[in-house]
Amino acid sequence: MCPSSPERTVDMLVRLMQGDALTYEDWCRRYDKEEARRTFQRDLAVIKNTLLEYDFPATLERDGEVVTLNKNSSTETFSAVIACTHILLASRGLPKDEMMATLAMLEDQLSPRHRELGHDYLQMAKASYVPLPNAKALLPRLLELAPLILRHQEIAFSYTGSDGGPQTIQHGRPESLFFDNYYFYVAMQSREHHGYWTYRVDRILAIDDIASAAMPDPANRFSLQDYRKNTYLQRKGELTTLQFKCWIYPQTALDRFPESKIIWPCERGGVVIEARAYAAGALMWLLSEGAQVQLISPPTLVAQLKDQLRQAVAQYERD
Repeated sequence: MCPSSPERTVDMLVRLMQGDALTYEDWCRRYDKEEARRTFQRDLAVIKNTLLEYDFPATLERDGEVVTLNKNSSTETFSAVIACTHILLASRGLPKDEMMATLAMLEDQLSPRHRELGHDYLQMAKASYVPLPNAKALLPRLLELAPLILRHQEIAFSYTGSDGGPQTIQHGRPESLFFDNYYFYVAMQSREHHGYWTYRVDRILAIDDIASAAMPDPANRFSLQDYRKNTYLQRKGELTTLQFKCWIYPQTALDRFPESKIIWPCERGGVVIEARAYAAGALMWLLSEGAQVQLISPPTLVAQLKDQLRQAVAQYERD
């Protein structure tokens, strides 16, 4: 192989970016050059100047006769990789092999020094990663859904519900992918549910058919922003405005309900918080906080909460 100078330097740069190491002897064999050390040095200079011209975050490093391309990373990049790694590990959203491959991709953005530090900082966190039970490969399915969203195409897909029953064939147009509470979801304009519905991506067993043409836009498109504002824990029950007395640290409660607010103080140093959320999901959180919160409106939701508490007490009185 005896390419021209531009072809040769491009080939060298690609090899370096892929993590290969170059030596003069290897260069001579690969490009049919002999006794051309000055040409070798000139090729390296072209690569070095190109990296500088485009402000590419990497530099050529020499260790004796071995030349490598080492990525540079700022303290801010290093901090961002550390933060993203901890967030990903806490999500539990990917099977272990996909999680470790994703983290390796992040770490590949770091310089050798930062990569070594990151290995030390993150070793315990990685070792303690606990994926969800029976976690399934998700990255290929996410890659499959993304272009369908862009093209507005309807799909037929095999789906299994939360009750573990037999799989069903569903039809819908994917509108948005998002992550929430351990799981990836896709919001679709669903035929079976006559409007928008959210499906867990890990419960999509197969995409069986893809429409050849785009579907027309519905009158009211799915809004992920509105979904995040109004959803707490589970999208169950009617969307409602509620008020509750709160004796835990107020910000903890406010963080649970997007766009909630403190409306006035109450007895024992507490506050009254107003929030908008799906009723059943809100009840789950209120019940989990026990005597540290007291729902005061709307009356229908207060009645539901009291009924659930009576049923819980009755379970223990029967023992």
